[in-house]
Amino acid sequence: MGTYRISLAALPGEILYPVKLLSEEIIQKTSGSNQVIIDHRASEIIELSEKQKIDDQNLEEVVTEYRANVEQARQNLKVTGKSNEDLQNNLDEHHSEFERIGRDHPEIEDKIKEARDASDREDDETDD
Repeated sequence: MGTYRISLAALPGEILYPVKLLSEEIIQKTSGSNQVIIDHRASEIIELSEKQKIDDQNLEEVVTEYRANVEQARQNLKVTGKSNEDLQNNLDEHHSEFERIGRDHPEIEDKIKEARDASDREDDETDD
């Protein structure tokens, strides 16, 4: 249990990061929701963005995983017909943070754009 708790603060490239990913996978499989994964990736984007020396590769990887998990969560909700209010509330919080990061760190705004776009409200998207 101690290793699990410590691993929650791990970032990509750190020794306990694989433990964090494994625990997320277990939570996702038992709960049927990837909200924990989405929240963890959002936190990692924020933490990686605010480091003095930004690891572009890790940031890009986390942003890609965030986007993929948001898309998967939205698709799962469509299939099950469940409400996405909780998910959207969390995404709204993430979106605000990503916008703040873009303002505070304009040099990485393009790197987090994909995450910011993924956290946009679905009803704001246009259908073709």
